[in-house]
Amino acid sequence: ILVTSYDVRIYNNDDSFIRLEKKMKHNNLTSKEQVLISKEIYCKIIEGKIDEITPREGLLQEFINNTRTRGLVPSIIVEYHRIAFTYPTSDVRITFDSNIQSGLYNYDLFDSKMPKYTVDEEGKQVLEVKYNEVLPLHIANLLNDIPSSREAVSKFAICRKIK
Repeated sequence: ILVTSYDVRIYNNDDSFIRLEKKMKHNNLTSKEQVLISKEIYCKIIEGKIDEITPREGLLQEFINNTRTRGLVPSIIVEYHRIAFTYPTSDVRITFDSNIQSGLYNYDLFDSKMPKYTVDEEGKQVLEVKYNEVLPLHIANLLNDIPSSREAVSKFAICRKIK
């Protein structure tokens, strides 16, 4: 089963770096495509004015087409604190996500007055390990020593539960 989703991602509330991302999941494999968009384009997306978006090419055009044909609409804001580590071999990326919050009934990432609700358990973090092909053995051994419950965690799904 192939699952495709689109996300708009910002960092540190910076409106000069806004990414539209397409995430494709097939079983345990995930791939992403991304494109930088302007705040003007972002605003048109959340206001539902996709016909006013120019230029239209590549991933942005695909997103516009899917918005029209599949009726895509903004659904939820997911905000969290992330600590990331990278290791160049196999493009390893290890992240710890905490303080997962959801913004309800508001889809403007830049609204400083948006009420947010904490949805994760206090003291718990989400550990994600991403890599290409093979996880280096010494990293796998380190991760084996971490007491954890191994499960697929979707921050999106966690936030949707409280909506």
